[in-house]
Amino acid sequence: MENLREALIKADYTVDGVLEVLGPLAYAALARSESVPSLRATTGGSPVETLIRLFLLQQPVGRKAADAALPVADSLAAGLVELDGVSSDEIELSVVDGERTLTLGDEQSDMALPPLDALAEEHDAVAIHAERVDGNTYAVDVFPL
Repeated sequence: MENLREALIKADYTVDGVLEVLGPLAYAALARSESVPSLRATTGGSPVETLIRLFLLQQPVGRKAADAALPVADSLAAGLVELDGVSSDEIELSVVDGERTLTLGDEQSDMALPPLDALAEEHDAVAIHAERVDGNTYAVDVFPL
C-alpha cells in the first residue's frame, strides 16, 4: 500500500492537482454529475489524467497507462483493479515451474487474465486467489510458494 500512496503523490493526484488538470469549469461540472468536460480535460495520458479517468470518472484505462500511473500489482492485491470478462465469483491461479493452472469456479481454463498473469510473473512460484467483491472488482490474495 505504501507504493500506491507514493504513486498517487508522485502523480499529484490530490484535490489541488485534480483541480489544476480539470480547470474550474470541468471541476464544478463534476459536482453536477457532468463528466464530459472532465473527459475532455483528461485526454493527454499523463499519470494524473489516467488516475482521474480511472477513479473519479470510473472509465477504463489502458494497461500501459495504468502501469505508468500506479503500481498495478499492488493495486490489484489491494482489490482496486477490475477483471473484465470473468463470470466466476472465485478465481484460482497457480504458477509452479512455469506450469500455469487457472481455475474459474470449479472449471479449469486457459483464459488469459493479464492483470493476474502480470502479478504471477513477479514470483518464481505463486498461488493467487481472487474473489468477487462487487461487479468486476475482485479481492486478491497472493501467496508466494
